[in-house]
Amino acid sequence: MKRISLGASDFKEIIDKDYYFIDKTLIIKEFLEDSGKIVLLPRPRRFGKTFNLSILRYFLEKCDEDRSYLFKGLKIEDEAEIMKKQGMYPLIYITFKDDKHSSFENFIEAFRHKMSDLYLSFKFLLNEIDDISKDYFNDILYRKSSIPELEISLLKLSEYLNKYYNQKVIILIDEYDTPIHESYFQD
Repeated sequence: MKRISLGASDFKEIIDKDYYFIDKTLIIKEFLEDSGKIVLLPRPRRFGKTFNLSILRYFLEKCDEDRSYLFKGLKIEDEAEIMKKQGMYPLIYITFKDDKHSSFENFIEAFRHKMSDLYLSFKFLLNEIDDISKDYFNDILYRKSSIPELEISLLKLSEYLNKYYNQKVIILIDEYDTPIHESYFQD
């Protein structure tokens, strides 16, 4: 028997556990047909932004796991040309949902850890980049980076992935405004 998910915003979890949900998978088509370099999905609070990004991630992300079953019987499946693009993109996903820190220094330290974890998930790139890039990559990976190095770490990772796959990289950022809101409330 289907159940209603309370608090779940991960598309795969909702499909795997057979929860009720509103089929928003046509957001994939809208996203892929948008000609902008940057696509912002503003919605009011509790309106499904994380869920929408989760749908995009599971559809677009190039990975070893076959995720096509997640989209069986959903609206996007009727879009044959879009379905051909499933699992075809190098993708970076990062969330700032839990980045509520009492100081800038604490945020930087947490960001250093976040980027280290992200780089760890792409560690295979170390075999593909030059020695100077390896030094930079390892500084991020081992949390030895300076603030200026951290500032460009997302850009650098996307450049490494672009060079490796010879394809543009999709970057999904969830809750990008949480650290800004928190800094306001923390003075």
